[in-house]
This record gives sequence, structure tokens and C-alpha cells, in this order.
Amino acid sequence: MYETTPVLRPESLPTGTEVGHWRIVDRLGVGGYGAAYRVEDIHHPGVVLALKLALRPGDARAGREVVLLMDKAVHPNVVRIHGHGR
Repeated sequence: MYETTPVLRPESLPTGTEVGHWRIVDRLGVGGYGAAYRVEDIHHPGVVLALKLALRPGDARAGREVVLLMDKAVHPNVVRIHGHGR
């Protein structure tokens, strides 16, 4: 018999799932563009941040543009970008 790997969708990652060096703590919300999660840095326990994942990876160009704009913005009401990738 073949063993199947469950397909993980950005909008429904279970608590404890590891994405890169982040571990999902809980889901913050889902919108039209993506899903946001509270995550903990695996290498630095206690460091908790937010992770946003695109629902449609084909929108990578739009996502990069948002990251570039947010990275340039310095304001208390704009989140700071700690990293990005695919």
C-alpha cells in the first residue's frame, strides 16, 4: 500500500506545524490574500511573531511588491518585516 502525505493548505495549518524555522502557535485570521499565524522561532524559543502565507502562490509578484513597500515604511503602525521567502 502507498502512504499518502496530507496536503497542507496555507489557510488551515494545524498548531505545531513547522514552516521554515517557525512553529505555528495559532491562526490569527484568513483574508482574501492570505492567512496569518502567530508563530514561534524554533531556534529562539520565546520569540513570537506573525507569519503571513499567500493563499495563491501564483501571486508571488504582488507579494514581493508588498514586502518591498512595507520594508521601506518606518512607522509605529506598520509591521516590521523580519524575512520573506517562498
